Amino acid sequence: AGPVIRRAFCAVWPVPAVAESLAAWPLPGAGRAVTADLHLTLHFLGDLDSALSVRVAEALEDLPLAPFTLTLARREFWPGPAAYVAVPVVFPAGLSDLHQLLGARLERLVPAFARRDEPPFRPHVTLGRGAPGGAIADIDCVPVDFPVAAVTLAGAAAALGTAVAGARYRRYQTTPLGAAASRELSGE
Repeated sequence: AGPVIRRAFCAVWPVPAVAESLAAWPLPGAGRAVTADLHLTLHFLGDLDSALSVRVAEALEDLPLAPFTLTLARREFWPGPAAYVAVPVVFPAGLSDLHQLLGARLERLVPAFARRDEPPFRPHVTLGRGAPGGAIADIDCVPVDFPVAAVTLAGAAAALGTAVAGARYRRYQTTPLGAAASRELSGE
């Protein structure tokens, strides 16, 4: 059996140097996300019981895609969630392939996922939320190359009482792209 995961999602996490570069983008007056929480969500899954968390872990195994690089170069304000996000100017084929392949696997292995209506995929990294007096204008920023070499199964850390240094998310499993074997779910 696997762990129970609250607000589970599959994502790609930047290496610390990339996260720090993104955290340095200007967000005057906005509440910044914790640097360790910066990630790009591929699929949101909701709450997973222990059996479903094992099935999702299976979906991450042996993803036959080569690593690639995503370049984030624009900061936008999205009014619906009142979020400031880093977005790519060019949407690499590798990211689309990863999103589609993982989605197809999740549909086969997790019956509840197959019935979900996900919004269209808009790749982004949420940098912060809210600002006094309204939105900050969209701007081009110093481009940040974000190597995508693995997929992570994560979920809410606060629900488990395991938040570290303000982080809101806990990483359960990280599987390298193109890997023949994956790491097992941790029981942390």
